[in-house]
Amino acid sequence: MGYELQELEFPNEVKDDIDLSKVYTKEYEKGFKKRSEEEQKKHQDLGYESGYELVEQTSVEIDDRFIEFFNEGYIEGFETIKGETLELGYLLAFQLMSYEPPADVVHESLLEWYEEGYGSNDIAAEIKTTAYDNGYENKDYYIPEGFKVNEDAIALYDGLFYEGQEVKKEEDRERLLLFGGIGAGVLGVAGGGYYLRRRKN
Repeated sequence: MGYELQELEFPNEVKDDIDLSKVYTKEYEKGFKKRSEEEQKKHQDLGYESGYELVEQTSVEIDDRFIEFFNEGYIEGFETIKGETLELGYLLAFQLMSYEPPADVVHESLLEWYEEGYGSNDIAAEIKTTAYDNGYENKDYYIPEGFKVNEDAIALYDGLFYEGQEVKKEEDRERLLLFGGIGAGVLGVAGGGYYLRRRKN
């Protein structure tokens, strides 16, 4: 009876016997306590699963006697998936130059958290605004210590840094060719003038 979570009722043969009543009550309480603890854990686990999967609370059938435990689990599961999604969005900022929602995610809350996490990554944002210029302005490689947070961050920095270096090298090559061509033209004109003067003389 206790394990079934029913109210305590004494059978007739127990009701009038004090000693039997005590034993019966003790066994009832033991069964009630055991089943209550099992149901508390069951509802807390169900709440966690529902919160983690972002299931509407009202769509889950629960025993009202254990709704408090369900709600505790639900909040924990909800906060867990939110934190994980924010973290994934944050890390995504090291992999993408501009935000793109994951193709396999459709839940509105998840998409909002992905974007929020992406936008909260100040380190990735700083890499994107400084790494190219650092490469453009420096022949030798270097990376600020604050950017060495993980492999993706370093890869993002390196890609932009070396891109800046390559653009600078190409501009320098074009400048040399341009000035070299102008110099050769000037020398050619000057040499031709000297030759003409020699002939006139």
